[in-house]
Amino acid sequence: MSQILVVNYGYNNGHSENANAICLYNIIVNDPKNHYIIVTDIGGHKIKQDCKNAEIISLSSGLNHAESRDVFKKDVMGFCEKIILEKSISNLLIVSFPIFCAKIGYKLKKKFSHLNFLFYQLDSYSVNASLRLKNVLFPIRYFWDYIIFRYADKILLTHEIYGKYQRNFLFKSFFHKMISIGIPIMNITKFNYRDNNRDCIRVVYIGSLNLQFRDPNPYLRLLYNHIKDIKNFELIFYGHNNDVIDNLILSQYGKKMVLKSFVKPNDLSEVIRNADFLLNICNESLDILPSKILEYIGYRKPIINFTPNNKNIGVKYLADFPLKFNFYQNKNNEGFKDFVLNNRNNLAPYEIVEKNYHSLTTKFIVDNISKIYK
Repeated sequence: MSQILVVNYGYNNGHSENANAICLYNIIVNDPKNHYIIVTDIGGHKIKQDCKNAEIISLSSGLNHAESRDVFKKDVMGFCEKIILEKSISNLLIVSFPIFCAKIGYKLKKKFSHLNFLFYQLDSYSVNASLRLKNVLFPIRYFWDYIIFRYADKILLTHEIYGKYQRNFLFKSFFHKMISIGIPIMNITKFNYRDNNRDCIRVVYIGSLNLQFRDPNPYLRLLYNHIKDIKNFELIFYGHNNDVIDNLILSQYGKKMVLKSFVKPNDLSEVIRNADFLLNICNESLDILPSKILEYIGYRKPIINFTPNNKNIGVKYLADFPLKFNFYQNKNNEGFKDFVLNNRNNLAPYEIVEKNYHSLTTKFIVDNISKIYK
């Protein structure tokens, strides 16, 4: 059994709400043979422990959010040093964002050279083109990526970010450390849940909306012409920033569209089980993957994929999924109504999904991470 020290901001087991903490939870819960010591910011009175192979240490119990961040950044380095010495830690795992956690990782590695420092970057700090356009301090981002990569023993990346770094000559000296490993979020379910007692056809979107990266309005204007005559059609948005949906569109859809608050992680499965179709909205950037699409595939329910064009990474990931409809921004999307009417209560065959997506499952990814530990 290996012992792994983890520094993560926002970790709260299966109750975590930020993407990096959720992915960390998926790693831990699928790796029972190793022991994880997690140093986090969330107040101890709020943490609900549900991983037997994890020890969670809070540095800001009882403090509010603003205070906890300051205390965490101030105290975490000394606290981690103490744990490394007392428990003879050999492995350090940092799941980034935020970047200050990665900075702590490189400082610990610099002080304790024996550490096996794994830097898991789920969201690029320096090669994200959409961020670069707005950030005049982007050279600083390159600097910190370079420093952290220099000290990391292995750099674990999503497949898309791996490709970006491999095309960037500034990081050529670190190519041998980089591993294209994916996002630990897909779990292919075997359940065959169908709701034959509900009259309406329910389409569900879960996640945040953003006018710059995931603007739903152009798609919704087109969609209405396809669903206006479908009796009891219901489109539900669970998430942040629902106010970006145009008021004219809300008025047009009327009772066919419902806006709800962000669904808590523990309630996610129930919401998806009660949906007939799952809606994904691709990012405008061709190679930024919404991780939600991986979760959707795992549930095997029919997926409606809003995409600007057929070159988008979301279209690529859905290519081998049997029950999907790519709904394009600038096409008439012929056949969509039939797809909806014919596929309610259908599920993609488990055997096909498992065969086509096994290498993207959480278990496959975690097994490969586990092999890197000392």
